[in-house]
Amino acid sequence: MLLWVAGWFPNSENPYNGIFIHRHAQAVANSNANLTVLTFATYFFGENRPTRLQELTKYQLVFVAVPQFKGKAFRIVNFMIYYWLTLGKFLQVILECQPQIVHVHAADKIGVVAAFWKPFFNYKLWLTEHWAIFNDWVTDRFDKRNGWFQKSYRYLWNKTDYCASINLNLHQSMEQTLGSNKKHILFPNALDAVFENAQILQESGRNHFLHVSNFEPRKNTNLIIEAFKEVQNQIPQVRLTLVGISQEKKDQLFEEYPNLKELNIDVFEAVPAEELIEFYQQSSAFILASDSENAPCVISEALAMGVPVIASNVGGIPEMLNAENGILMEDWNPQENNSAKTLKITAAMLDFCKKCENFDRLQIQQNAKLKYSSESIAQQLIHQYTCAE
Repeated sequence: MLLWVAGWFPNSENPYNGIFIHRHAQAVANSNANLTVLTFATYFFGENRPTRLQELTKYQLVFVAVPQFKGKAFRIVNFMIYYWLTLGKFLQVILECQPQIVHVHAADKIGVVAAFWKPFFNYKLWLTEHWAIFNDWVTDRFDKRNGWFQKSYRYLWNKTDYCASINLNLHQSMEQTLGSNKKHILFPNALDAVFENAQILQESGRNHFLHVSNFEPRKNTNLIIEAFKEVQNQIPQVRLTLVGISQEKKDQLFEEYPNLKELNIDVFEAVPAEELIEFYQQSSAFILASDSENAPCVISEALAMGVPVIASNVGGIPEMLNAENGILMEDWNPQENNSAKTLKITAAMLDFCKKCENFDRLQIQQNAKLKYSSESIAQQLIHQYTCAE
């Protein structure tokens, strides 16, 4: 019996929250593993109460909405509400499931609860993290967090038996930050099933760049636009498609760039995976110029669609790219000014335009499916679970 505890998970108010954990869970459940996922979602009184998504799953999902009061004055009250509910619900699920393994995904506030109950039930504790707070330069990095957060995470780390890391870079950063070495395996983010079965188009739009993200500042979408404008000055027929923006950010973007249509730039809000396939099929390259990442799902999705990737050299991205499947901006420095970053993006896009015909889309797809398919990842994890018992 397996129990997964997720700090982030898709829900009615944020269907893409921790989607990578859901994909992992689906993969493991498809391998006939007896899996329960326990997750908690906080919300403020007066706001919509998050509920579980109603899609069918092969695993059992225990979803708990935790109410909170808005305002710093209620910090201690909110703390007590959260841990009173999570400690009790976790105990209830443990008694019902009696798992041999508890696997924490995205520890957030919930990881310490899994660590607390471990001595009472003697299960093996596994940890998979997705957070960028272990990157040295980010503003919300681990050593800038509050004392309780640091202490509780170190407590979880000390109780952890095995780490299933989404990339080696993140695991090494966690060991350097938290101290002791841990047994670990690589556990890449799994593809959504629709990408595993999708067909690629050998003849995609020439010099058609695609960017998919949530448009957070660290994604540097505005710098991609600036770089694209320079590329267009040299190669007028290029095109850029941006996907995943919220309506609010979209309005802001059009205020800053009112002539996007004239620049051959198309902007779309977030779409389901089934619709996202068409964007990948029509693109000749995927571009991601983030200042921090771990193992972006969008890169594995693009590669699974046979699309070469241009990306910044941060986090676990270098472990995903090579000369055969993309262009890595190796000299990327998150702390450089925007002008320097824009020049690097421009150079990489122009470089791709020269090399685009050298990439074998079918080979890129085949290699990506071998590495990121849900079946292979699930089998690897279940094998490691068995060996660890």
